[in-house]
Amino acid sequence: MNDEPAIATSELGIATAMYSRAEYSAALTYYRSALARFEAAGLGPSVATTLISVGNVQYVQAEYDAAAASYRRALKTLESSADAGSETLALAGLGRVYAAQGDLGAALDAYGRVLDSARRRADTASIATTLESVGELHYRLGNSGLARGAFDESRRIVEAQGDVGGAGRLLQNIGLTELVAGRFDAALAAYTASRARYEKAQDPAGVAHAWVGIGFSQTAREKYADAIDAYKTAIAAFDTLRREEDGGRARLGLALAQAGAEQFAASLETAARVRSIADRLLNDDLRWRAAVAQGDALRGLKRPDEALAAYDAAADGIHKLLSEAPLSSDAQSQLDDLGSAWAGRAAAYADKGDGRAALLAEEQRRSEMRRLVLAAHERDIVRGAAQAETDEERQTVRDIISLRAQARAAGATGDKARLEQLRPSLTAAMNRRADQQSRLYARVPALQTLRGLGPPAAAADLDALVADPRTLLVEYAIYDTGVAVFIAERGEAAVRVSVVRSSIRRKELVDRVNDAIDPASLHDAAEWARRSAPLVQALLGPVLSRLADHDRLLIVPDDVLWKIPFEALPAGDVALIERAAVVYAPSLGTLIQQNRVREQNRPKPDAAVPATPRFGGIAAPDIPAAVTSQLTRTVPGWTPLDAAAALITGQRSAAAYGEEGGTLATDAAATEKGARGLAATVDVLQIGAPMHVSGASPLFSSILLSASPDTEASDTASLENDGRWETREWFALDARARTIVVTDGSAFAAPGAGRAMDALGWAWTAAGVASVVTARGASEAYDLDATLTGFHDRVAHGAADYADALRAAMLAAKHENAAPAAWAGLRFIGVR
Repeated sequence: MNDEPAIATSELGIATAMYSRAEYSAALTYYRSALARFEAAGLGPSVATTLISVGNVQYVQAEYDAAAASYRRALKTLESSADAGSETLALAGLGRVYAAQGDLGAALDAYGRVLDSARRRADTASIATTLESVGELHYRLGNSGLARGAFDESRRIVEAQGDVGGAGRLLQNIGLTELVAGRFDAALAAYTASRARYEKAQDPAGVAHAWVGIGFSQTAREKYADAIDAYKTAIAAFDTLRREEDGGRARLGLALAQAGAEQFAASLETAARVRSIADRLLNDDLRWRAAVAQGDALRGLKRPDEALAAYDAAADGIHKLLSEAPLSSDAQSQLDDLGSAWAGRAAAYADKGDGRAALLAEEQRRSEMRRLVLAAHERDIVRGAAQAETDEERQTVRDIISLRAQARAAGATGDKARLEQLRPSLTAAMNRRADQQSRLYARVPALQTLRGLGPPAAAADLDALVADPRTLLVEYAIYDTGVAVFIAERGEAAVRVSVVRSSIRRKELVDRVNDAIDPASLHDAAEWARRSAPLVQALLGPVLSRLADHDRLLIVPDDVLWKIPFEALPAGDVALIERAAVVYAPSLGTLIQQNRVREQNRPKPDAAVPATPRFGGIAAPDIPAAVTSQLTRTVPGWTPLDAAAALITGQRSAAAYGEEGGTLATDAAATEKGARGLAATVDVLQIGAPMHVSGASPLFSSILLSASPDTEASDTASLENDGRWETREWFALDARARTIVVTDGSAFAAPGAGRAMDALGWAWTAAGVASVVTARGASEAYDLDATLTGFHDRVAHGAADYADALRAAMLAAKHENAAPAAWAGLRFIGVR
């Protein structure tokens, strides 16, 4: 008699009990044992459900790639069955994993399949729940219209089912979506409707939260008196309900509204109250936000030194949470706007007239934001670490996650004895991680830098980056209240930095940029001059007077400013490119690393250098249908590149390097494996394939290529050849290409793409690439042919400075057609 299935069933029971107690490693051992027995017995349905359980454990352990592989194996096992319930569980698991990991396109695809199944079954409850998840993903992606639509459809369903409170919650989601989209009146209407639903549901906490949303909306509308009244109503309600943390967060909003009304003393008092609440609750997130509010109020009171002390306190709290970010998605979510502390520091130093310190504070803002992105991907950034070291690191993370989950469960049930029992184990686990990290970074110090744990740019770095009198460094920072322009130039003894602040608000700036880069403007030189005039005034006004003494501009844009072709901005009677060579950098910190890479890759004096640089190109790949599906769900209006045009462009570029100098991989040969091989062997790599840039999850930005034959496999290793060359994979790449040329500009015009640029630059630099030439807009906005051909002709004929080669090509194209669309479609990012 074969008792293996019975034994497996018993093991499932033991595993499930251990899982419920958050003893995840032990649970996984039993689940895997049961899985092996079911597989040996050929019990497909049991194999699938057990794989789902394995994936669930791996998900809570933050082993996301492994969890996704388990869910995919379950789906493959279920292909021949009609078990819709298990298929939905596996797909929902995939969506949950991808969302937590930051792979939002794949998450949307998985939830889209869940939604399709629910619609076929007319399961309205599942439809509503899934639509809410879809809306949250679109919100993170910046697709406000799609997020609004998903939330509203879900709201209509739950309201029809009589769930008035659920409708109130979804209206709050709509309100937040409208706020972020800059539709402040619509946000106010949504929050007001949410309050009415919660009142009908007799949910006082929901009503209070709706009043907070109303306060935010009124603050955004600059109706500060109404905002203050709304926040005070919310605070009174939370105090009555004894919800101290919620009351503290409402007071944060109140402090912001009071500062907007220039009631700085009242704002300072409110922020101090929040900080005392945070101290009492031991809430690090609330504490650092309160300190920022204190700093902002102190700046308003013209007390910059005290403001700096408050921002320092905020930074201390942020760093504590940042150290937790690799271990906790909660810590990551609490830091989404951490940059406000260093934005405040930069402003306070500018108030004091210390431009150098202000610029370095702005650079630290970028450094801390980069660190947050990298912290979520430490398991992907392991260059130089031995397998045993990465295994040890991941095990320490699993141990901490499991022990913390057990402690939360014990706290929720009031089991003080269990808490006391767990405390020394958790302390020991944290100590093991600290020891492991210390040993790892002592042996592989470069890994610490790759993970963003090195120091931010310092004064000495600034002096090295602006080393000659020809160079003018211009760094921009966009804040809600205006734009700061940091201008650095070589002085007699050191670099001088001045700070000029423009009062143009973020929403107005975004509108101005989008108006200027509309194709109708870019294709008409006169129209471009008219529409770009406000940008010249706000962004170039402080710079133009200095151009007589500088002919090289190093521009560090911020966010939406990456969309602007600065070269084409009018600088008096001519375009800026005619007065100065323009090179871009994502941040000074990334530029420092790019300089180091350039020096490391520079040929030795006695090395033989080929007369013609080696060119490699990728063009017109066969993109898998699954990847195309993800993009169409993720990017509204996305359409594939014109494959025939991409092929012609690739062939023309390769031809510039002669018969021996160019290699072009196309169609099915344009795979990740082929691209990695080219990056390791050529001097100039051109990628004529679609690219997806994610501002929400920069390291899941990807170049879309052909899939290798093993892509249908469900194991983790096959992810390297799935047709998505993800940015996180670049940290394992050993490239020798001096420059990468990316010809799909539509990716960089996507919502939030500017926020991804520093992380993208960091990853490319980690791969060994010191400069990138990218297109900057959709194909209908720019014609790249003349500039791209001219660039490759000059590089192939020995141009030593690739930035100068691009500038010469742009000027030649401009001579033929002055409209920016004809010549300004490429930009040089990195080291010349």
